Amino acid sequence: MSVTTQPTTFADLYTLVLNQVRSQTSQANTLSQAKRAVNMALQDMHIGTDYQFYWAEREAKLILQPDYSTGTLAITQGSTSVVGTDTLWNTAGLYGTNNIEVGWKIKVSGNETVYRVATITNDTTLTLDTAYVGTTVTVGTYNCFKDEYALPTDYLRPVDMRFFDDDHEIRLVDRRQLRRALPRNSVTGRPLFATQIELGPSGSTALRPRLVIAPPPDQVYSIPYNYITNLLAVSSAGVGQVNLSADDDEPIVPLRYRAAIYHYAMSMVYEHKDDGRQQSAVQQYQQIMQRTLSDVTVGDRRMRIEPSISSYTVRAERPYSGSSQHRRFDSNGRFDRLE
Repeated sequence: MSVTTQPTTFADLYTLVLNQVRSQTSQANTLSQAKRAVNMALQDMHIGTDYQFYWAEREAKLILQPDYSTGTLAITQGSTSVVGTDTLWNTAGLYGTNNIEVGWKIKVSGNETVYRVATITNDTTLTLDTAYVGTTVTVGTYNCFKDEYALPTDYLRPVDMRFFDDDHEIRLVDRRQLRRALPRNSVTGRPLFATQIELGPSGSTALRPRLVIAPPPDQVYSIPYNYITNLLAVSSAGVGQVNLSADDDEPIVPLRYRAAIYHYAMSMVYEHKDDGRQQSAVQQYQQIMQRTLSDVTVGDRRMRIEPSISSYTVRAERPYSGSSQHRRFDSNGRFDRLE
């Protein structure tokens, strides 16, 4: 690290912390604490303010799949096996995905219960996640739809907490509100509402955020949207990651704001000290963050006084028009008194 430049890499940041506390980088314990403090500072810096940081925003597009009801099916009461006739469940559609996939919902005509597809063997065979409780059907119609959609692996939260899409046509609502209003959510149509749920890990520690769409789409929709990423670091190869790990990793924070990470890390290092160093580090961090938030809100509407100048413009163009009290020139000082 150059001693005359802004801290850039992970090594720059944690070395700066070690130098400040006058510790050697060869001490493994202290080195680990400094690295941990930098990573914690990077994460905490974005808590509550991430929607204001343009560098954490990402763009994506969600393709909503139409429902599928081609052919007929047969299913026995108490069974999970479904057999189709003239169905193409495992065949790819126009947009590179199969007509039906694992996780889709299926509703057999004449039954109110909605089931989830657990497995798909081929075009005419699939299984449900729970036993079928309706009456046995030999030749029945059905409707299969998808109302849960996977979000990007780095998805943290939407940019706009009111609307999911850029066109502001899909309103975000509370999970409980959606469950109470549409407990089955099985009638397809144009999507109007959405909520975010978490399915939990499955085979790994990775979380599985899902977007629930209501009503389920009745045709293909292309939904552009923006979100906040949880990948706040980037490797020298340009690969996004959650934490800084290698010495040459860099935070996604623009270079001119990275000093805030250092000051926040110092506040953590001094957290259990009995002197004013921790408070001083916090104050320096807060000052930088105030300037940062003011700097990145490009185009933001701020409170300001904007006097109406239309009447003054008119009088300047036509100073002798109108009543005597509004003329540009007068003989009794009314204009100079702003009357």
